[in-house]
Amino acid sequence: MEKFKNQYQIRATECDSNFNIRLSALWDLMQDAAAHHANILGFDHEEMVKNGNFFILVRMSANIKCYPKSGERIRVETYPAGMHKLFCVRRYEVFDEKDEKVAEATSLWIVVDCLTSRPLRPNKAYPDSPVTSFDYEGEICEKINIPEDLEFLRKVVAEFSDIDVNNHVNNARYINWIENMVRSGGEPIKSINVNYIQEIKLGEELDMFRNNDTIIIKDKEENVRFVAEVK
Repeated sequence: MEKFKNQYQIRATECDSNFNIRLSALWDLMQDAAAHHANILGFDHEEMVKNGNFFILVRMSANIKCYPKSGERIRVETYPAGMHKLFCVRRYEVFDEKDEKVAEATSLWIVVDCLTSRPLRPNKAYPDSPVTSFDYEGEICEKINIPEDLEFLRKVVAEFSDIDVNNHVNNARYINWIENMVRSGGEPIKSINVNYIQEIKLGEELDMFRNNDTIIIKDKEENVRFVAEVK
C-alpha cells in the first residue's frame, strides 16, 4: 500500500532544553500523520462512529536513532501494514532534512463496537477495505509482563490539558509523564514499548511505579491502566 507522507517543521515549544524534539511531541506528529491517512482511507472517526465502531490504540513501540532539533524539517511516512489477529498494524518512519531515517515505530489498533465496547474483527467490520485484506509479516509490539516488585515514583492526576477529543488522556500524554520520570538528568529515550490497557478519564488519580526499565500506572483500585518498557 502507498505510504502517506507529511512534512513538519519542529517548533521550539515541542523541544527540550537541548533544543531536541521531545518524544511526546514526536509521538503526536506520528499520530497526526496516521489520522490524516486514516481519513483519506475512509476511516474518519465520525464516519466510523456512524457505522457503530471506532479505532483504539492499544500498543505502540518505537526506536529513535536521534532526535531532530528545533527549526528542522522532518518527514513522517506511515502506512497500514496488515492484520495480526484482531489487530490492525500501522508502521511509521521519520526522516530528517538529509533524508536519513531517525526513527521508526509500529502501532497496534483494534476496532471497538460503540455499544458494547468489545473488539470486532476488522476484516468483518470492513470486509471490502484493502487495509484489512492482508496479514502483517513483521515484528509485533509485545504484551508487557507486569513485574511484582515495584518502586513507587509519584502520583499523577488526569487534568484538563491531558484530555483529547475522545474525552480521555491523549496517548502522547502518557509519554510526557514517562519523560518527566526518566529524562530528569538522564539520557534520551532510544527505545520504548507501550501498552495502553484501559483509558483514563478527566480527574482520575493514579500512581506511577517502576521496576528497572518498566514503568507502570495504576489506579486507586490497583488496576494496571498503562505499562511501558523504556531504554
